[in-house]
Amino acid sequence: MVKRVVFLVIFLIFGFLIMVGGDVLAQEKEMAVSPSVEEVDSFELFWPMVAGKTRESGIYRIKKLKEEVRGWLIFGKPQKASYKVFLGVKRVLEAEKLIKEGKTDLALETLRDAQIDLRSSMNLIETARKVEPGASIDPQAYSRLVNLEKLIDWLNEQENSENVALLLSEVKTRIQDLLMATTR
Repeated sequence: MVKRVVFLVIFLIFGFLIMVGGDVLAQEKEMAVSPSVEEVDSFELFWPMVAGKTRESGIYRIKKLKEEVRGWLIFGKPQKASYKVFLGVKRVLEAEKLIKEGKTDLALETLRDAQIDLRSSMNLIETARKVEPGASIDPQAYSRLVNLEKLIDWLNEQENSENVALLLSEVKTRIQDLLMATTR
């Protein structure tokens, strides 16, 4: 009986050391290969949101019209602000897709739209706060902004175009302004 207990304890300790040792080695290997900014997967950050149709698509205008009509049906400035954050995220996801496809000019236009949506969200929050001091975007929109900041940092690390990098930095500034405004 004692032999079995000793054997079980040794087996458990040995198994534990193998598991911990393997994890440590895997982490060391991962750290050695990792770039300065951790790789970001927009699919994981924003699921179920995806870029969908981009500016190059013939039906992109219909998509934009649908989004505009949907925006008209949302009442309340904080709710509209959250929706504008949603649209800003969609535009950055579209820009990411266009950047990966090498369509820099279309990506720039799309990033400008993202910047406009985020600015609009900020304006809506500021207007809402005049009436209701605690007004803010919803927690999901806030989480999207935090994840969007990560995606922008990663895209900036990957991007070679100075114009795209500059616009990404401007979009990041809008995100940071919104994040600060919503935590006041």
